Amino acid sequence: MKNSILAATFALLLFTVSCSSVQKNVQMPEKTHVTVEIDYGGKMPSGKSEVVWDESQITALQALQAVAKVETHPVGKYTFVASINQVEAKRGDMGWYYTVNGKKTKKLATWYILENGDTVTWIYKKDVCSEKGDKE
Repeated sequence: MKNSILAATFALLLFTVSCSSVQKNVQMPEKTHVTVEIDYGGKMPSGKSEVVWDESQITALQALQAVAKVETHPVGKYTFVASINQVEAKRGDMGWYYTVNGKKTKKLATWYILENGDTVTWIYKKDVCSEKGDKE
């Protein structure tokens, strides 16, 4: 009886040690760290926030939604930012635009995948897109 208890205890100890060594070798996916800056065009003080994302990918829109109250407006298959923290875009007048690392993008924020260390800057400024879209 003592031998079977001793053998079971040894087996359990061996299993526990082997499981803990396996867990140490498993690498957790790295988190994505991005900075979100919001320039309200003088309507309210600008802000800057850090976002840490556990998922494998984060879009420019998701990063914004993580730090601000955001309303969007769908147009067909596209999604546009209608307001950030109650500062509303006004078609033909003022709109929300974004840059990544100081550069314009050619994608809507819902489709732009950010990289670790990116800075997304949202800027409230003169609407230049509505007029172009109306002519197409």
